[in-house]
Amino acid sequence: MALTKSAIYKTVYDYLFYDVENLDKMIDTWKDSRETKLGTGSLISLLSKLKSDIREENNKGNGKANIAKGMNAVIKNSIKFHPWNKQLNGYFMSGEQQCVSDGFRVIRLKEGIKVELQAADDQGAGNKVWDWMRGVLSYEKKLSLPTIGELKTQIKITKDARYVFGDDLPEVNAQYLLDFLTVFPDAEVYWDGNVLAPIYIKGEQGDGILLPIKKR
Repeated sequence: MALTKSAIYKTVYDYLFYDVENLDKMIDTWKDSRETKLGTGSLISLLSKLKSDIREENNKGNGKANIAKGMNAVIKNSIKFHPWNKQLNGYFMSGEQQCVSDGFRVIRLKEGIKVELQAADDQGAGNKVWDWMRGVLSYEKKLSLPTIGELKTQIKITKDARYVFGDDLPEVNAQYLLDFLTVFPDAEVYWDGNVLAPIYIKGEQGDGILLPIKKR
């Protein structure tokens, strides 16, 4: 059975622990040099690289977990509001892209990215995604986004279900926007100048559209 990176890290770490002073600090601050290939230096270099790799893999795992969490929220919302719609009661594929929609928003992941979700009984919605998305891809006016923390605070403390981007700017469902930011924490948002037109949200992992709410 092949050893995992974590198992290798623990074995090497335990081997050096009693012989190397400030081992943890050395691992975190290690920079390769001419001594890296010699004895203890090579092992500390290995630990530093392993720790970096493990951290990156954990971050990717958390990223996928957040994508699944946000997309599951869309599926649950669709089942709540449209229990009869078998095209939106799970994920559907648009070509090689995994998508979800609840009629108020669409989330589309990039090709090659897929998370564990229940599949829609009817995959017909996949044929409609391009028609839903093509009108927003040319948007150039950018909107400023709140942080996830700011949005969570608003929802929890003020109980305000709306997020207002600003005067004469769109208003959206705050929870729906939070779900988007959960999937795409690096999101950018664009609109076309019409407060009632869909807004376009894109991130490193994919993109989507969110319908605004009629302004008060």
